[in-house]
Amino acid sequence: MSGSESSPVPTRQVFPVNRPRRTLFGVAAVFGVLFVVGILPRLLLHHRLSTEADAMRDRLPIVSTTHPHRSPEVVELPLPGSVEAILETGIWARTNGYLRARYVDIGDRVTKGQLLAEIETPEVDQQLQQAIATMNQDKANVVKFEADLA
Repeated sequence: MSGSESSPVPTRQVFPVNRPRRTLFGVAAVFGVLFVVGILPRLLLHHRLSTEADAMRDRLPIVSTTHPHRSPEVVELPLPGSVEAILETGIWARTNGYLRARYVDIGDRVTKGQLLAEIETPEVDQQLQQAIATMNQDKANVVKFEADLA
């Protein structure tokens, strides 16, 4: 080996110092683009919604109308339900007697003034005959007294 021949010396590559700046700039540019891409549709949507809201606020409300017409005089409205009496009254015999005829039964519909039954009352009939006889006797006494006065 001769001294004039030199052995290859490994060379070192030198990286430029501005490499971190370039990376930082690239990351910032990516974030800037993402920010613009993300915020731009949002701003456009906000603008469109605000213009629609202003337009809806300024226009007249929509209402439905109809033409009037005469309704029928009788309107039937069928509703489900049941009917119960608020007050029930028991019908008790007020006199002694026997049932001659019965015209209605329990649960039948009746109207005001309708005859429900006929009762035979021998004791009351006897009292009536006695009262009529007493009345006739009193009338006869009145006629007799008037004759005596005349």
